[in-house]
Amino acid sequence: SMVLFARDASSGVLLWKRTVAGISGRGLAADGTRVFTVLESQGPCVALSAATGEVVETYKGSEGGREIRHIDGVLLVKTTGKLMAFEAAGGHALWSRPLADKGDVFLAAEGRAILHSQKSGSLTALDLKSGAEVWNRTDVAWLKGAALSTCGEGAVFFIDSNVGTVKFGAMAYAVSWKDGADLWNRELLNGNIYFPAQTSALRAGLLYIRAAGGYQIFDPLTGQDKGKSPPFGGGSGGGKCTIET
Repeated sequence: SMVLFARDASSGVLLWKRTVAGISGRGLAADGTRVFTVLESQGPCVALSAATGEVVETYKGSEGGREIRHIDGVLLVKTTGKLMAFEAAGGHALWSRPLADKGDVFLAAEGRAILHSQKSGSLTALDLKSGAEVWNRTDVAWLKGAALSTCGEGAVFFIDSNVGTVKFGAMAYAVSWKDGADLWNRELLNGNIYFPAQTSALRAGLLYIRAAGGYQIFDPLTGQDKGKSPPFGGGSGGGKCTIET
């Protein structure tokens, strides 16, 4: 188990703390007034009052949830064998979709959930509220090796590390948010084997990808090079492992 702390954003004063299941940061989401997490191992996802830490909603059927995302009033929960969607306010189950593998991952933005399975080499866009399939792709080999990284600005982005024509090379791929069609791909240079170029983020209409010497910056729809950021400041044994937005 782990302990979840809530502090006043202005003063830092402790508001409350609760023991929660020992899950990663992907098992935590918030919407301003509520915090969504799992309190007990193999227990359901719950909503806590951000002010008091009290349970205000329990999402039945979400037992075993390991990854949680909240967007536009919808709570997405990945359990051992399926991806589920609930009304965040009220707890009503909206839809459920079986997963091809426990390693399947998902993102959500702009009214859709994006589900990627490396095992089956599939990429699927689902309507956020109904779960209806908007489009699906299984036609490219890189979907079995690349990692789903981020989405938005009209595209879905992947990074495939330790590939390409140079040592510690990587590839970035972008597909259309509208229909999943290929937009562009670019070869990248990793910093080293310990810090591969796996992290990307969107900010101010640009795509930032962590790579050798800092961030490489691209136009998200065309892949056009928009420059580089300053290099990372590294400490003993490393450098930065995260991206800030």
